Amino acid sequence: AERRAPRPDAPIRAIAEKLIVGAEDLPAEVRAATAGKGADVVLDLVGGVMFRSALNSLALRGRLVEIASTGQREVSFDLVDFYHNESRLFGVDTLKRDLTASAEALDALTPGFDAGDYRSAPIEETCGLSGAQEAYRQVAAGAAGRIVLRPQE
Repeated sequence: AERRAPRPDAPIRAIAEKLIVGAEDLPAEVRAATAGKGADVVLDLVGGVMFRSALNSLALRGRLVEIASTGQREVSFDLVDFYHNESRLFGVDTLKRDLTASAEALDALTPGFDAGDYRSAPIEETCGLSGAQEAYRQVAAGAAGRIVLRPQE
C-alpha cells in the first residue's frame, strides 16, 4: 500500500500482484485483494501512523514486521483482537545487523530467489563509490529502479 501511485515505469508495477494506492480503509482493501483472508505477512516500513492498519490487515496467524517508526512512536491496539487472530508482532532493528548477520539473512533468502518465489527489483544503474552522491540524489528523486553501488569500481 502506498499513498501515491508509482510512476508508470516503476519496477513495482512489474513485480506486484496488487497495488493498493491511497486506500481509505487499508484492511478492507487487503481483504478484498486476498479473497477475505488478509495478509500472511505485513512488512511495515512506516510504523506509528500505519501500525493499526497494518495489524488489522493480517490474516489468521499473520505476522507483522515493524522496521521503522515515523510520526508517532507509541501505538495502541485491541489486545483481544490481537490474540483471537493469533497474530505475531516482530520488531527488527536493521542497525544492529553487522555484515555477517546481513549475509546470513541473504543466504537464507537465496533459495526463494532461486525458486522464483521472490523477485528482486530491477537494477537501473550500477556505479562506483565515486558516484555515490549522485546515486543518492537519484534515489531521493524517485529513481525507477535500484541503483547499486560497487565500492571496488
